[in-house]
Parts: sequence; C-alpha cells; structure tokens
Amino acid sequence: MTAANKISLFLALRYLKPKRTFVSVITVISILGVTLGVAVLILVMSVMAGFEQEIKNSVLGFEPHIEVGDNSGFMAIPEDQAAPQPSDWFTALEVATEVEGVSDVFPYVDGLVFLDAGENPAAVGVRSVRQEDQGKVQKLTGMIDEGAFDLSDVDLPDDCDGRIVVGRQTADRMRIGPGSIITAYAPNNVGEIVRAIKEAEDKPEDERGDLMDEVESLVLPYQLQVAGVFGGNFHYDQIALMPLHIGQEIFETRGAVTGLGILTDDAYRAGEVKKRLLEVLPLGWFPQTWMEKHETWFATIRSERDMMLFVLFMIVLVAAFCTMNTMITVTVQKRREIGIITALGARVSQVMWIFLGQGMVVGIFGALTGVGTGLLVVALRNQIRSFVSNVFRREIFSEEIYGISAIPAKVLWSDVALIAGGAFLLCAIASLIPAYMAARTDPAKALRND
Repeated sequence: MTAANKISLFLALRYLKPKRTFVSVITVISILGVTLGVAVLILVMSVMAGFEQEIKNSVLGFEPHIEVGDNSGFMAIPEDQAAPQPSDWFTALEVATEVEGVSDVFPYVDGLVFLDAGENPAAVGVRSVRQEDQGKVQKLTGMIDEGAFDLSDVDLPDDCDGRIVVGRQTADRMRIGPGSIITAYAPNNVGEIVRAIKEAEDKPEDERGDLMDEVESLVLPYQLQVAGVFGGNFHYDQIALMPLHIGQEIFETRGAVTGLGILTDDAYRAGEVKKRLLEVLPLGWFPQTWMEKHETWFATIRSERDMMLFVLFMIVLVAAFCTMNTMITVTVQKRREIGIITALGARVSQVMWIFLGQGMVVGIFGALTGVGTGLLVVALRNQIRSFVSNVFRREIFSEEIYGISAIPAKVLWSDVALIAGGAFLLCAIASLIPAYMAARTDPAKALRND
C-alpha cells in the first residue's frame, strides 16, 4: 500500500471515529443495518435450504432413486388379447441389475385401495413389494413405531390373506395397530358397490336387499393383518405396504407389475444411471429419476428461495442507502477539511478513496458481524423458537402443520458468500456518490469564510 493510500485509509477511519468516542452513532447505525440484513438473509436462506433437504430426504427415504415403468401401464386388457407374461418384467429386472451404478432393483405394484376396520374407513395408497425386497424400501424398517416390518405369511391367522404395514396417519385415523384385522377392497370392488347403490335407488324396497346380497357375493375383499405402523415421514406415512402377490391380485395385474424400483450407489447421480438404463432396457420400459418425478416440487421451492433472496436483499439495500446518507453527512461536516487537503495537493482519487474507504469499512464490518449473527441464530433456531413460544404462549412451527418437530436448516456457504459479498458491494457502491461529491469540492469555496 502506497503512502497516499495509507493517508486515505487513515482519514476514512478517522472520520468513522470521532475524537471523544470510540465510534460514532451514525457509524454504528450503518453497520447494524448491514448486519441485520445479512443475518436475516442467512437465516431465511438456511431454513429454506433445510426445508428442501428435508423434502429430498423424505423422498429418498421411501421412493427408489429411479422408477422404471412400462409405458403401456397395466390398463384393463381386452378378453381377446393375451395376458402379459411375468417374464416381461423379469427381463427388465435382470438387465437393470447389471447396469453400472445400480445397487438394488425390486418390482412393485402401486395403487389405491379402500381399507375398512369397522371405524373410519379410508382410501389409502399402497405399494406392494416382495418379502425379500422389503429391506430395499430404504429407511422404512428403522421408522417402525409399533410392531414390525413383516410382510411374510409366517404364523398368519387362518382367516387372513396377508399382512400389511400402515403409516401413522392411517393407523390413527382408522384406530388400528399391530394385530388388527382390516378389510381391503379393490378399486373394482368399490365400483361395483357404487353401481349397486345407484341401481338400488330405482328399485322397490323389497328388491334392494337382494341386489346388495348379490353384490356382496361378487365383491371379494381381502382380510389383512396389521404387522406394524411406521411414522417419521410426514409425506409418506399416509400410505401402506403389502406383499407383492396380494397387490397383483387386488389390482388384477395378471402377473405384471407397476414398475421396477432402482436404488443407485449415489442418488444425486441417478441421471447418469438413467442414461445407461435407456441403452439396455427392453422396448416399452422407460426410467424416471426421483428428481424428474418431483421436479415441479423442487422447482417451486427453488423459486421461493430465489424470491425470498430478492425480497430480503432489499433490507441490505436500505442499509446501503443508510451508509450513503452517512457518507453525505460526513462530507458536509468535513467540507472545510476536504478543501484543505485538496488545496495541499491531494488528488481527486485520494479524496474519493477516503469516502470509498468508509463505505467499504462499514460493508466489511457489517457483512462479518451479519454472517456471525446469522450463523449463531441458525444454530440456536429451535431454542429461540421454544423461548418465543413460552413467552407468547403460542406454538410456533407446529409439527401437525409442517410434519417435522424441529425447524430444519442447511447452511449453504455459496449463499453465505453471495450475501456477504453482495452486502459489501452495495455499501461500496453506495459510497461512490458522496465520494464523488467530496472529490469535486472546490477548495476556494470550501475555505471561504462566509
């Protein structure tokens, strides 16, 4: 640093700190404005990133990284056409297993069934998997609250067709638990019941009973024993899991499956594995990554984060205007001194750097204290929430609404660098106007005694 630059920096610091105090009030206000803006931005961006990560963990905790499905699906097959052969999906499973980056593959059947346990019947989404594949439904085994994750037929009651594992919300709504016997109706069965009810409305009362008895003889519900109840996943604990063969019977897939679930070595590189799958999968089978399936969801979160970043950056912008206002005040107060140093031969650049230096010092200290404050609040966010809840006696961030007990947060250092750098840059730019005003001061007018 040259002697001229040292003089400019010395005067910049001198103007920020008057003779009789450690630091001026207006300097403190300027720094606090930047600190507040940076801290709020870091807190909000970290919480938003935490929500996004929580959703990703929720998806990866239950869904496969890649879902491979038959484009034709398993729609109702006309009687004059041949039923699909089970070997169709067996072939896809075999070739998918050999693809680089694939760790596990399992077949599944998805659909909607109507469950009845005597109270509060409910339509529930189900996923049917093989007994030997139940461990491949990631993390779910460790999320069992009651009972066990057991889809086997071992020690199954004689009047039951299989076992089922239900989510916490479903269990609470239906008031069931491990050992409970529930009745599962296939979608076609529900359709038959609805059709019978409509027909019964047009028939005499003595014929309605016969019609309903006929429907009951046609509808073949499945009796299932609840093996366990899982929770801890707000987005997925409203569904249920059952054995694959039961799902194939309920949805009448004739041996086919909805698709294949593929687990990869790295979930975030599922796109690369998808490209390899496209090269080897049989005709008609198409893979979709978990990121593609939930692209709208993730895009919405990213858009909200970007909008919050833009809106909250206005706080930093206001702080920058405060800094500019402070610099303008200083230039007015120091007009005579500026005239003296200009008369003594100070260049325009040296005078400008005095006030640019003030803005940069405010920006640096404001950004650093803002980063420290923001990271501290992020670390203590749940303690602060509990304190505020106790003081105002109001529940903040309810688990019933958001499905998670603690406020999530993930500090992205790229965001921190962007916020801190942006705050410093705004403060430096805001000081350009007063710096230019000071540099253009006429020494003669500044030193004139009016």
